[in-house]
Amino acid sequence: MNVEFADGELIHGTRYTVCIHADPKVIEYEMWTDELPEVNSCSDGIIVDLTPPVECGLTVTTDMYVNWDSFYDVEEYTNGPHSSGIKEYILGIGTTSGGNDVFPFENVGTVQHKALHGFNLQNGYKYYATIKGLSSLATSWAFQVDTTPPTPGHVYDGDNTVLTGDVKDIDYQTETKVIHVYWEGFHDTHSVIQEYFESVGTYPQCDDILTEQAVGIVNEFTLKDIHLRTGLRYYTTVTACNTAAMCTYVTSDGVVIDNSPPITGHVQDGTGFYDTQYQSMRRNRRSRNKQHPYNNEENATQSSQWDMENPENWTGARFRDELRKLGINIPKSWSKTLLKQLYLDNKERLCTDEREGATVAADDHIRQPREVLQDPPTNERFRPHQRQAWIV
Repeated sequence: MNVEFADGELIHGTRYTVCIHADPKVIEYEMWTDELPEVNSCSDGIIVDLTPPVECGLTVTTDMYVNWDSFYDVEEYTNGPHSSGIKEYILGIGTTSGGNDVFPFENVGTVQHKALHGFNLQNGYKYYATIKGLSSLATSWAFQVDTTPPTPGHVYDGDNTVLTGDVKDIDYQTETKVIHVYWEGFHDTHSVIQEYFESVGTYPQCDDILTEQAVGIVNEFTLKDIHLRTGLRYYTTVTACNTAAMCTYVTSDGVVIDNSPPITGHVQDGTGFYDTQYQSMRRNRRSRNKQHPYNNEENATQSSQWDMENPENWTGARFRDELRKLGINIPKSWSKTLLKQLYLDNKERLCTDEREGATVAADDHIRQPREVLQDPPTNERFRPHQRQAWIV
């Protein structure tokens, strides 16, 4: 059927349907009878459209794959080569909104996507995709080219909630069922970090303990309920990927599982290969009543054990020579211990006189060589009040 309507008779935006009705009918033939049932059917309708097409959303992927939502034109709905009523689309790429200085406008037909190749796109630049459908125009949001992976950061072993001060990383832990790791410093200049991935292994970049898992946008990770072997070093690898699907990975320096005390070793005296049972000198000598100038802790710390100016390192012959300089003659039968004690006592007395301002020379104190008893006390640990009894 064809029906013409006058101007203004059809209302804009209204859908009009055509319905057909046929009564039931029975037709008798010579050999059979044909019964025709009642028929009631309507079309899906026509919408009256007196305006041009409207714009729709448009998206552009980062790999220059352009796709867009279908435009539609009410007047041409179901009558054109495409069900939307759009005859064809025209695509162009430019560095400005609506521009086509990168890819000239091209008829792409009625499809709603286009893959573009062979462009020399500059890193960091913004590009716009423009779609024209008949008289309608739509421009995408700008997309930015990113050809570089994220800048690597730092990955640390340990729980950052318990690490304090300047300590950021641990090298040993006692726990055998958990691994803590955190990271910082990952960033991307042109886009953003889209996701982090985590893996754990017994070698750098290895995933024999935990295969690579996506952990989202976080900066710490804890692996629980695992069995870690004592003595092994475990490495954690963090991979950061940006929105251009380019990734950077960094591995920690590892953490060793150690949950046992050290094995007991052996301690031996001396500096040689075998243990020393005796030594020929003592490091410090302390007086019961006074502290000699050579016996204080400060001097003992500053003096070398083998300093030959230190009386602790002298031989018996050296003590006899020094005592002779003080005017004291000693029998050869005296032991080194008595010689040392006699020298320190007389040396201390001379030092005391000098501190008190004495101006008398040493030879005035001992004008003639002193006579010493031939038989000193047999007990070398004699008392202080006995010293004057055997030094004449």
